[in-house]
Amino acid sequence: MKNQIKKQTENHKKGFIVTLDAIIALILSLFFVSYTFSIANSFPSYESVSYVKMQRIGQDALNAMEMTNSFGSQSMINGIFQQTGDQICMKLEIYNQSFTPSARKDTFMKPGCNPKKDQEINSGDRSFRTFYQDGDFKYAVISVWLKETT
Repeated sequence: MKNQIKKQTENHKKGFIVTLDAIIALILSLFFVSYTFSIANSFPSYESVSYVKMQRIGQDALNAMEMTNSFGSQSMINGIFQQTGDQICMKLEIYNQSFTPSARKDTFMKPGCNPKKDQEINSGDRSFRTFYQDGDFKYAVISVWLKETT
């Protein structure tokens, strides 16, 4: 009888340790899962990634225009605009040295895009570039946005 009571006590101790071990493992697992979700939620949203992508597309277009010396040619600018695909819209404004609305020299819009119909152009969606043409420094401002799908 004494051996039987001793065995039951040992079994209860083993059961208690196994239960305690399982509870600790469950708590650690919950901490790990919550930490993983907190990291996943800290990544930039789709909107901010899209915003950065639009700025880079604009900067790339300005770089291409400068490399091909096409800031004054409507056909060359349209050729660069067309390389960006149908869903990307662009508006290029070229200013003389003073960068004021009265100093605007030329404005080019990608064919098929309408900023009023599509998405309002926000100042944050613009890329800037200074270039030298015809013996004068000029500023190029390109606005990039996604075309509304119908």
